[in-house]
Amino acid sequence: MKTDKIALYLNIALFILGLSLSLSTAWKPYLWKGLGDPMDYIRQTEMSIFSAEFYCPARTELDGGGVHSPRPFTVPLLYKMVGANPDAIIITQKVLNHLSAFLVIAALLFFLKKLSAQILIVLSVHFLLNWWHVSGWTMLLISESAATSFFLLWVASFLYYLYKPDWKSGALHIAALILFSFTRDNWPYLLLPFYGLFSFFSLWRERSFLKISLLGLGLMLSIFFLQQAAADYGHRYRLPIMHNLLVRVMPNGVWWKWFEKEGMPQQEELFKQYWGIQPDDKRMFGLYNDKNFQPFFDWVDTKGKSAYMKFLITHPRHSLLLMEKKENLKKIVAHDLWYVGPSRGYTKVFDFIFPLFQWFWIFALLPFLVFAYFRTGTWFFAYVLTLLLVFLVHTLVLYNADTFEVERHMFINQTIWHLLCFMAISAGIEHWEKLLPKKN
Repeated sequence: MKTDKIALYLNIALFILGLSLSLSTAWKPYLWKGLGDPMDYIRQTEMSIFSAEFYCPARTELDGGGVHSPRPFTVPLLYKMVGANPDAIIITQKVLNHLSAFLVIAALLFFLKKLSAQILIVLSVHFLLNWWHVSGWTMLLISESAATSFFLLWVASFLYYLYKPDWKSGALHIAALILFSFTRDNWPYLLLPFYGLFSFFSLWRERSFLKISLLGLGLMLSIFFLQQAAADYGHRYRLPIMHNLLVRVMPNGVWWKWFEKEGMPQQEELFKQYWGIQPDDKRMFGLYNDKNFQPFFDWVDTKGKSAYMKFLITHPRHSLLLMEKKENLKKIVAHDLWYVGPSRGYTKVFDFIFPLFQWFWIFALLPFLVFAYFRTGTWFFAYVLTLLLVFLVHTLVLYNADTFEVERHMFINQTIWHLLCFMAISAGIEHWEKLLPKKN
């Protein structure tokens, strides 16, 4: 076997093996049955893809009680393509999980020529995507698994364009960008600064990348405002803002008075009924449909988001998490969450490997990437650095976005963080000779 084919064949073999083992792992009884979100996705699949309602649905009350909470369209579209059948959805998510690993590795191999670097990236990414913290989400009918897969497909498509910049690879990347953007409402907050930073880098050092960077930036500006409008129309910001106001703001009397000045109604009633409420407190569920607080709901829908954003800007110690308790900050790096239950079958072996990288490594990874780029002149280090910077900003934004189910909202952090570390280490192995001090 030629050495330049070893990594390719290993990637194919691990893709087939991982997918086969995953498909043979039992997913019944259904893990998603006790969750509320899956039915929102299933209901949205019943809408016509040719109607505006599918892409921008409204929040509606259901007959017999309850509320339909609208979602971005990518996941309902994926589910609709397989007939909204739970078993078919789970199989599709498993295929996407392993296919995305295969494709992002294939894209990375274009830039890694040393066998040691190639083998490392093949093994590490496949192992990571087989870890139960990642693969377990494929068994749930919610957006987390699809979001992870489309993130990897977005990375793969961008790298492929940089390797082979033509209209076909550009169109492929734009398609991946659109689908990834609409898996969850938070992703534009990562994608918009990414294209902004990479456009600056392209203008400064790599003019050949400027076209796709500016195209992505322009498209993301449009997507950002479109998604904001859809979220406002579907009242998708109502619950997160309510959670933040009652859990994070209300205990601080000064902050609570600040929102009173912003016109927030019914503060006294809310204080009496919900004082001391904690994250994920089930008492909050009774508020969601309590008609007695309709003036509060109306204010949240019309002015709450802008008031909360103003609060974050004018209270930097809070928004930068400088006032958060350490036990709360640990939620940012949560893994093995109860949603997916304990690891199953073959995935148990990866519990001895992951999580591999602790967060304090960021303080080493950031300066290393800066040093490596200027030392070698290799744009790949700058690309990983850009991803790391926007990932950190996105984490900050996401933490401030909602105080309920923070661990679930942050579940992908471990995946992205490990992927960036593997990419940096592989690139370091590839260019280690340039990183060493020059001989006289």
